[in-house]
Amino acid sequence: MFKLIFSVGILLSVARLQAGEILTEKLVAQLLETKKAFVFSPYSVGAAMSMTAEGSSGATKKEFGRVLGLPWTNGIPKSDGSVFQTAQAVWVEQTYSIKSGYMDKLKKKYQAGFEKTDFKEQSEPARLKINQWVEEKTKDKIKDLLPAGSLTPLTRLVLVNGVYFKDSWEQAFDKSLTGLQPFKVTEEQSVEVEALKKHFKSVQYYSSDKFESVQIPYKTKGFYLRLFLPKGFDISKETVKEILNKKNKHYSNEDMIVQFPKFKIDFEIELSQNFKDLGLVLPFSDQADFSKLTPSASADRVRISLIQHKVFIEVNEEGTEAAAATAVVLKGRSIAPKVKELIADRPFLYEIVRIKSVTSEDILFVGYYKP
Repeated sequence: MFKLIFSVGILLSVARLQAGEILTEKLVAQLLETKKAFVFSPYSVGAAMSMTAEGSSGATKKEFGRVLGLPWTNGIPKSDGSVFQTAQAVWVEQTYSIKSGYMDKLKKKYQAGFEKTDFKEQSEPARLKINQWVEEKTKDKIKDLLPAGSLTPLTRLVLVNGVYFKDSWEQAFDKSLTGLQPFKVTEEQSVEVEALKKHFKSVQYYSSDKFESVQIPYKTKGFYLRLFLPKGFDISKETVKEILNKKNKHYSNEDMIVQFPKFKIDFEIELSQNFKDLGLVLPFSDQADFSKLTPSASADRVRISLIQHKVFIEVNEEGTEAAAATAVVLKGRSIAPKVKELIADRPFLYEIVRIKSVTSEDILFVGYYKP
């Protein structure tokens, strides 16, 4: 009986665009069914599962491919000290054997460092040490990623990533214009929320018969907040697909007023059942094949037992601060002038993206706002 734990945040450019879109579309549609607010990092969850898939083989690897849109390509660039920062580290049980090919792939492709530790006798101190590392890498925004009891003497490997994003708006919002505004939670119920408001002389805008959207730039080139305001209160799977396939080439510059709530959210979710519902079954079973990860005998085969994801995000007049981490556990068998307006006064979707070209971008965070 062994456990293998991964804790991974947003890993920039780890996947093909297609793979990122496939995972994002499936999870967004699934989480919207709860009709509750959420935020998650597609690249955090996707990269965690990608690194897990690197150790898989046979039918297990094929299943990863079908559900996540594998194969994943490219790698993790070294941090350049920009507004988006990511770091990877791997803790390995000092007596446990990992295949060199798997280690080399994580070092080269994911820029991961390795450290031996004693999980057999010091599992709780190890958990605290790893959680402290995550806190440091996320500027104290993600605390206690690995809950008490998640590491035991059976833990053999813990792979951790911490990610942090913080940037100011290219055009700051005037605090004097921030105020309470009505927000329709449902067609029948409204509440008051504190909302940001700005008249943009030029902001990127898109509209379809299902939703309208604005793309608001941060100071750092290529980074944007996108708001997607549905025409009604229900967001269908078809609308989600259309939203996530709208790249920046579809937007045009407009003179318009934009209003949306300022918010701060801490969100945590265990995603094992979500992935099982999407069809990823073998990696959670006793038939899981992770033979590319360890040379251990078949009796020591591992399986996923936990996928823990935690996110913090704050959007205000100055800009946005966000952080995320994910843990995948593999376990052994056991009115004004006539100006266009986008008034986000009902539940909406949003993204934080890094645009690389007119057809290529990374979705760093995606969320659904509902007070």
